[in-house]
Amino acid sequence: MNTILEWIKASFSNPINIIAEIIGILALILSFFIFLFNKRSHIIAVKTVCDSMGAIRFLLRGELVGGAINALNIVRNIVFSQKHKRWVNHLYTPLFFCILTFLTALLRWKEWYSFLPMAGSLLGTIGFWCSDVKNVRKFNLPAVFLWLIYGVIIKSFSTVLCNIFSIASIIIAMVKENQVHNK
Repeated sequence: MNTILEWIKASFSNPINIIAEIIGILALILSFFIFLFNKRSHIIAVKTVCDSMGAIRFLLRGELVGGAINALNIVRNIVFSQKHKRWVNHLYTPLFFCILTFLTALLRWKEWYSFLPMAGSLLGTIGFWCSDVKNVRKFNLPAVFLWLIYGVIIKSFSTVLCNIFSIASIIIAMVKENQVHNK
């Protein structure tokens, strides 16, 4: 129990971390709703807002890999929201974002755990590229788990809670979806 309290205390250890965690808590509230939407466009729109908050949060904390990948995800989400356009609907588009994510992580590599947001973002890229909302959720579930682990390692209380809420959102949506199909 003391370890958990120390960990939470570390998340709020200085004014910059406090601001970062407040932004994270706002993202936390939104993250619960991301995967509950039934339209891909709504999922991507809310995810973009959460990624914006995430980029700011990580950059304030000095976590450049998380911040850079979230910033790249914002661009990815904006481009993917235009998937109905021919130039976006090409297989090279997600491949381009996967390569950029990989290079961003390599350039901003900090420790072994820098792999986690990169891998999570790669899975998210594949997921958000999918047109079927079911597949968006399926690919993003393991992606969110990787970001959750990253949050634990960097001792970001809001990152952990945000990803727990996203996992809950995905699971609730999947259960609801199965109940509708089983009727």
